[in-house]
Amino acid sequence: MGKIQTFIIELENHRGVYFPGQIVRGEIVLELNEAVKIREIRITFQGEAYVDWPSSSSPYEETSGPKKGGFRLPTDEHFSASEVYFNRTIPLFGKGRGEGDSNTLPIGRHSFPFDFGLPDVLPSSFEGPWGYIRYFINATIDRPWSFNINYKRPFSVISPVDLNTQKNVMHSTSNRGSKRMFCLCCKSGPISGTIHLDRIGFVPGERIDINAEIQNLSSFECDVWAILEMKTIYFSKIFKEQSVTSRIKNPLKRTPTEDKISEVLVCLPKNPARMKTYKTRKLKKEVTKVMHLGVGGGETLVWKGSGLAIPPVPPSFLEGCNIIDIRYFLKLIIKTLGPSSNLEIPIEVIIGTVPLRPQLALQNHCVTLPPSAPPMPVPSFANDSQPPSYSECVFGRYDISDEGDNKHTQGQLEFAPVYTYYNNAHPSNMVEPKVSV
Repeated sequence: MGKIQTFIIELENHRGVYFPGQIVRGEIVLELNEAVKIREIRITFQGEAYVDWPSSSSPYEETSGPKKGGFRLPTDEHFSASEVYFNRTIPLFGKGRGEGDSNTLPIGRHSFPFDFGLPDVLPSSFEGPWGYIRYFINATIDRPWSFNINYKRPFSVISPVDLNTQKNVMHSTSNRGSKRMFCLCCKSGPISGTIHLDRIGFVPGERIDINAEIQNLSSFECDVWAILEMKTIYFSKIFKEQSVTSRIKNPLKRTPTEDKISEVLVCLPKNPARMKTYKTRKLKKEVTKVMHLGVGGGETLVWKGSGLAIPPVPPSFLEGCNIIDIRYFLKLIIKTLGPSSNLEIPIEVIIGTVPLRPQLALQNHCVTLPPSAPPMPVPSFANDSQPPSYSECVFGRYDISDEGDNKHTQGQLEFAPVYTYYNNAHPSNMVEPKVSV
C-alpha cells in the first residue's frame, strides 16, 4: 500500500462472536511508513437481512446487475426484500470530529479505539444462496486527492434459542407412513415405517438417536436411511429492476447446493391494504445422513441406537427476522421401486443454542424458565465444566463483497457464520421426565 503498511480492524473478542445487547469493542490499527494526509478515519457498523432470487424457470440461472452482498441482481423481474437492523457511522479522526479537512498522521503506529452497543433484539447470522442475515464493520481512510481505503470485518451474532423456554421440547413424538410399490405391471405389498423421538429439542454437538421400525411386505429389498434436513423459507415481494449497463463483468453463478427446490408459492400480505404480492422460495438442504442395513422383502426391521450427530448450523426460526425462516426435520427414508418417490416420514425438531437442563426438567416436569436479560453467553450443556465452543457453519463460506467494494477494499470478503457447538454433549445421559398422554 505504499505509505500505509498496515490497516486492519482488531476486535477485543478475537473470534468475533457476539450476542444481542453486547458491546463490540476493538481498535483500528494503522501503521505508516511515511507521514500521510488524511481527511477522515471513520467506522461503520451495519446489520441487515436481504433476500433475492430471479423469477426465471431455472433457479440457478446466472444473473447480472448491481452486486449486493455477493448477489448479482437480475435485470428483469425478480423477488427481493430487505431489513436493516442498524447502520451507524462513527468518525474516529479528522473532519467528523471537528479537526478540519487537512490532517497529517506522522510515521509510526496509530490506534483508534471504538465500541458499539448491539441492539437487544437481533436475529442470528445466516448465509444462504438466496439471502443472508449479516453483520459487519467497515473502516474507511478518507484521503484528500486520492482514493479511499476500506477494511471490511464481518462478525457473527448468535441470538439465544434456549430449549428450556421452548414448548414441548421434552415431549416424545412419532410419525408413521406407508406406501405400495409398483414395478412394471406387478403390484407389490405395502411398505410402512414408524419413527419415534423421546424429545424434539437439540443443540449442535448432540446426537439424535434413531428409534424406528420398518415393515416390508413387498417382495423387494429396500434401502433405509435417515437424514437431518434444513428447510429455509425466503419471503420477498415482486420488484421490477431496470436494465443496467454492461460494466458488470463477473456475474454471480449460484451453484446447486440444495437437494430440492420447491415451487414459488403466493402468500397473502399481512396487511390487505398494501396492494403487493408476496412470494416465498423454499429450499431443502441435507445437513447430515446416516445409513442402515436394508430390509428384505417380507421382513421387519427395528432400528435403534445409532443416530445423527448435529454439526454447527443456525438455530431454528431465526427469531427477529421477518424475511428468512429456518425449520429442521428428521426424516426416515425408505427407498421404493418404480416411478413413485421414496417413502419419507418426517418429524420436526428444534435446533437451539442453549441445551436442556435435565435436572430442572426432571424437577418441574415442564420447562418454563424465563429468558435471561440482557442476553449473555450461553450456559454449558450440563454444568460449568462443559462450556460450548464456537465453530464455523458446516455449509462453508460465502462471498460477502458488495458493489462498492473494489481493489482498495481489504479484509474478509468471504465469510461463514459461527455458531455454538457442544463437544461433550451426551444426550443418552439425560434423564427424561415422563409425559402423560
